[in-house]
Amino acid sequence: MKTTTIHPVVQRMLEIADDLGYSPRKFEMSIKKSNGYINGMKSRGGSPNIDVLLDVVSAFPEYNLLWLATGEGEMKEPEGVLNEPGEDYNTQKDASFEKLVRAIVKDEVDPRFERIAESLKILTKRGLSGNDIDKQNSANS
Repeated sequence: MKTTTIHPVVQRMLEIADDLGYSPRKFEMSIKKSNGYINGMKSRGGSPNIDVLLDVVSAFPEYNLLWLATGEGEMKEPEGVLNEPGEDYNTQKDASFEKLVRAIVKDEVDPRFERIAESLKILTKRGLSGNDIDKQNSANS
C-alpha cells in the first residue's frame, strides 16, 4: 500500500486550525471549502492553490501568508507590522512577495511553461516582436 506524504502547505493549514482550536471541518467552513477538502488533500498528497491560501489569510489576517506558502518566517504576523511600517517596509514586503511568488511558481508551473518563458526571454533579447514571431511561424508552416 502506497503511503502518501502530507504536503507541507496542508500541514501548515492544519497547524493554523489547531492554533485556532478549530477542527479541520470548522476550518474548512471558515475558508469556504467543502467538507473533506483537507482530508482529500492529505490522502492525495495534494497542495492548495494560491486562491485557497489567500482565503486563509483573508479569514485569518493574523497569519503570515509567506509562512503559509513557504514555511519561512513566523506563523503569525508580528503585531503592528501593518499599522506601523518602517523605512524599509516596502523593500521587505517586496522581497517577501517575490519569495512567495517563486514558491508558488515552483510548485504549480508545468516545466513546459518554464521552457516557453525562457524561449520568450531569448527572443526578446534578439529584438523580435510578437509580429516577427508570427511571421516566422507562418514562414515555417
